[in-house]
Amino acid sequence: MNDFLIGLGWTIGIIAFLEIFRSFDKRLLAAYTLTGIPFIYIGFSFHDTPSLIASILSVAFFVALAYYGYRKNFYQIGRAHV
Repeated sequence: MNDFLIGLGWTIGIIAFLEIFRSFDKRLLAAYTLTGIPFIYIGFSFHDTPSLIASILSVAFFVALAYYGYRKNFYQIGRAHV
């Protein structure tokens, strides 16, 4: 039950963050969205070590992809967010 509550908390936090800051730079908001996605999985895999390691690696990948997309090539993030 704790895993569910942690994941639910992250999900609600991310949705609230997106609603509060929706009037800001769309490119930056899309990068934050892409970065926030794997953090939801960390909440759901908190007590399973192999899943937690895989989730942490996915966070690193998504953060790198979001940074590259924001700085160099926005089409890496996705044009649908604009």
